[in-house]
Parts: sequence; C-alpha cells; structure tokens
Amino acid sequence: MKKRIESVASTLYFQVYEETFGGKSRGKFRVDREDLKSLLGVRRLHAITIQKLADACLRLGLVMIDLDTYFAFAETQFVENWRKLPERICQNYLENLEEDADVDADDDDDNDEDDEDI
Repeated sequence: MKKRIESVASTLYFQVYEETFGGKSRGKFRVDREDLKSLLGVRRLHAITIQKLADACLRLGLVMIDLDTYFAFAETQFVENWRKLPERICQNYLENLEEDADVDADDDDDNDEDDEDI
C-alpha cells in the first residue's frame, strides 16, 4: 500500500497538477472522495491512509486538505504565501478562548450539582 500511496501522490503532483482542465493550464484542484478511493485502489478511506497520502504529498510539495466530501490540493508555495496570523492577534483570541473555557467549566460544575440531586 505504501508504494501505491507514493505513486498516487506523485501522480497528483507531477501529472494532475500540470494537467489542463477547468479553464486553467495548471494549478490547484480538488478530488472527490470516491475518485480518491479509486486512485488508491481501496474501498474505504481510513484516516491512516488519508494521513499517509497527505504526508507523501507534502514531501513532494503538495498540500492536501480534507474538506469532508472532497480533498483540495495546492502547492505548498501557494499556501506559504497566505498571510500569517500575527502573535498579538493570536494572544488576543487565546485570552478570549481561555475566558470561554473558564465559563464552560463553571457551567459544567453547575450541571454536576444538579446531577447529584437526581
């Protein structure tokens, strides 16, 4: 199976990525789950198989994103050009999330007391 995964990753990057379709001569694309199963030669897509394929693609320079009903593929160079979340913004949201977690924990404590009465 490892050889098949490596072969599919290579095909997706070096052949499909360069294929002309959808009005473009090359570039990012998506593959339905059923088509990916066919390419891999499997009846079911197990999480470990998906992860191994994603790792194989990444080693070649292709990012694979699982979007439930299909998988999106783009060159790592394309993704690396996305804007980076600044640390200050990350910290701001982290503080908000921690406050929310504290509230959730308090809610859970209240529910535990109610459960004891039953």
